[in-house]
Amino acid sequence: MPNRIVLHIHTEFSHDSNVTLNDIINQCYKNNINCVGLTDHCNADAGFEYKKKLNKNNIKVIVGEEVKTKQGEIIGLFIKKTINCKKENGDLISLKSAINEIKKQGGLVFAPHPFDIMRLGIGKNNLDIFKDEIDAIEIFNSRTKINIFNIKAENYAKDNNITPFIGSDAHIAREISNSIIEMDNFSTKEEFLKNLKKTNTKYYKKRLKLIDIIRPTINKIKKKYLS
Repeated sequence: MPNRIVLHIHTEFSHDSNVTLNDIINQCYKNNINCVGLTDHCNADAGFEYKKKLNKNNIKVIVGEEVKTKQGEIIGLFIKKTINCKKENGDLISLKSAINEIKKQGGLVFAPHPFDIMRLGIGKNNLDIFKDEIDAIEIFNSRTKINIFNIKAENYAKDNNITPFIGSDAHIAREISNSIIEMDNFSTKEEFLKNLKKTNTKYYKKRLKLIDIIRPTINKIKKKYLS
């Protein structure tokens, strides 16, 4: 039986998400998902906190983080600890520093929504500079509002022979199933990347309801002022 994987999920450990452990379990059972990549903003806490309980529910966990840098956001998967987004002086770290730290931890470097100018994509110039160090590019992001950004990412991945992936970028529970990847089983990060590259079976959709678009902002305000 192939893995049904959802990458790029934000949980309650992100400042703009309200997805809980139970939400993940329920959505995984409902949609036959058996592997999740948890990538909260500037921390990997959910991956470590949820892993044992998710494993007990037969859900494999890829520990990850979406790191905010001066040049945009980059994802580290299979990392061993949180990567600090800020230096001691409070400035954001550089994209180069984030990539170096992901690699230092033995992780994979995934570029989320790279051409989305509305959501901190790293852009073509940075892709060109770091393409030899980037393991995969998000060619479809379910929260990207303007589809040309996804198309540009897909074309770039094809033109540069970089492994593509799709991400739900879930910030609320029902978004988790928006992008599901089917691929062969894996036991190492190298096997994961190899199987991801050769998979052609992908299920994805976008939600364009206004409430889904603004929900992360609502979550952010609630956490900041009401918690």
